[in-house]
Amino acid sequence: MSSRVLPALFAMLYAAILAVLLFVPFVAREYRKRGELGAWTAVLRFSALLYLCALVAYVLTPLPAVTPGFCRIYGGLRPQWVPFAGLDGFQMPRTWPELSALLAQDPILQFGLNIVLFVPLGVLLRRMFGLRMRGVLLCGFGTSLVIELTQLTGVWFYYPCPYRLFDVDDLIANTAGAAIGRLVNPALRLLPVRRGGTRPTVPRPVTRFRRLTGMCCDLLLLWWLGTIALRVADVVLRAAGVGFVWWLEPFTEWFAPAVLLLVVMLIAGSSPGQHAVQLRSIAPASRRPGPLRVLRRWLAGVGGLGLAQALLSLVGLATLWLPVTLVWCTAHVWGVISTRDHRGITGRFAGLKLIDARRLPDTPTRRIRRPEGHAPPTRRIRREAG
Repeated sequence: MSSRVLPALFAMLYAAILAVLLFVPFVAREYRKRGELGAWTAVLRFSALLYLCALVAYVLTPLPAVTPGFCRIYGGLRPQWVPFAGLDGFQMPRTWPELSALLAQDPILQFGLNIVLFVPLGVLLRRMFGLRMRGVLLCGFGTSLVIELTQLTGVWFYYPCPYRLFDVDDLIANTAGAAIGRLVNPALRLLPVRRGGTRPTVPRPVTRFRRLTGMCCDLLLLWWLGTIALRVADVVLRAAGVGFVWWLEPFTEWFAPAVLLLVVMLIAGSSPGQHAVQLRSIAPASRRPGPLRVLRRWLAGVGGLGLAQALLSLVGLATLWLPVTLVWCTAHVWGVISTRDHRGITGRFAGLKLIDARRLPDTPTRRIRRPEGHAPPTRRIRREAG
């Protein structure tokens, strides 16, 4: 596979993994900082994450193995300090074949790709931080300098000698690419900017998107906790020289994290996913849900999924975890869409409603009855003659 395509594939893979790992903290931060999760905000943040992964992948990969003859192979690389030395002998093409031949040359192609590589940086710096041209130039040059120093020092002295070339032309091309990204106005208009003036404390309606986002957070937390518990148990048992018992894997991977989420729900009254999206479950008469209602909601939600997966693992049907998860997700998505207030299957089964956590539940007020003929006190306003 081409050396220019393989880093892009690694970047997409790493960005997707990091996005899944950072999804719940990102959602919680957005709802507390901005009051909601905008689709374009999520796209912009993922684009920045993908771009950072691409920079790291193109700078470091492929990583060579450290062998006894490493410096004999790569020791001949010397830094290139002369600006535009790779473009010596450049002549302006006059015909299309001359232009095609010129663009096919490796120095010209490398210089152009270095410009293109930093165009997204200029766009992201403007859209996410509102930097002016001076700030974009400084950030572009600083980022490029860190990359070139990483190459010059052999990944900060991890390797005995550099395996990539330090080139001052890369600094020039990268900085120019960041400046071009700042000047690309049509591309900037495609990515809307969230203006100031948002009021994160103002309650917002319970929408389908918000409800489904909270459910995704609960599902991811169940998976994360199970994976971490399984790895910790494996390390502890290996250190103790004990093998896995047949029931221990489903217990640590599914049952234990499901019970932990139940404990959190009993303490907080709502699931962690609902807290992430600023939602709260309430019982009839705007009361805090009791333990029985919380248990019913847990059984109809992530708790039931965790128990089902643990049971499948115990009976030797662990390969069915994906179909069971897909059926569970489909049923709960249908429940959210089909209910008017979007409380879904869990809300119906437990008899709970969902409100915005920033809105106090409605409480009955008492009317003060005054005796007949008694008028409320009034303030007398005296007007003094001037």
